Amino acid sequence: MSNKFFKICGIFIISVNIIIFLVLSYYLLYIWKINMLLPSLVQIFFILNIFFSIIVYSKMNKAYHTIETTLENAYLSGFEAMAALVDAKDFYTGEHSKNVSKYVSMICNNLNCGKNKKDIKNKVRIAATFHDLGKIGVPDIILKNPGKLSDSEYAIMKSHPVIGANVIAKIDGFTEISTIIRHHHERWDGNGYPDGLKGNEIPFGSQIISIADTFDAITSDRVYRKGLNKTIALKILIEEKGKQFNPELVDIFIKSINITKD
Repeated sequence: MSNKFFKICGIFIISVNIIIFLVLSYYLLYIWKINMLLPSLVQIFFILNIFFSIIVYSKMNKAYHTIETTLENAYLSGFEAMAALVDAKDFYTGEHSKNVSKYVSMICNNLNCGKNKKDIKNKVRIAATFHDLGKIGVPDIILKNPGKLSDSEYAIMKSHPVIGANVIAKIDGFTEISTIIRHHHERWDGNGYPDGLKGNEIPFGSQIISIADTFDAITSDRVYRKGLNKTIALKILIEEKGKQFNPELVDIFIKSINITKD
């Protein structure tokens, strides 16, 4: 049962009680002209009924939200375990999802998103945690290949954003997060995948994750190379402004890194 349907039912029950109270009071006092004691008792009864209906609705609504939050947390915990499993598949990327989420938070903290800042930040952080979830469907022989991937292997590797997005889309209310995951390998110049989106066609959250993902990939040890230092990584990000990344977001990320250093 959806929250919206639950609220409608609660409001409907309370409204019916109020209408019955008003109509019956009117008939008792003015139409049937019964002595004042009985109408007063009836009014007290309906006032208490309305009062208790509101209390019950309030407590049930709170319980519903508690259950909803618990279920959502259970979903998230399950997917976080899957994300950890993906990271665990490769010794060299064991902390990757956690690192990307950290860098995403740094960018979001320095964004001016108005009243929706908290909501945007939460969605992008969730997407960052699960951005590589689709690698659960990529064979280990490809993930751990120390050499150059063949065209067919690379095609399989490139399927991971779509796989991950399709998994996350199964969670009710996670459509936007699923979309962010799907497009985190798009490029600002339109040469990314899976859909070749360009510029602001790319979801804003995907643009943020793309920078955080690349920075951690450059600075972390990989099966095919040792990690580079952060100075070199930042230089690469600057060189890719307007090519792979949104230029403004790169500047915000560099500012965020410098603030953290200070």
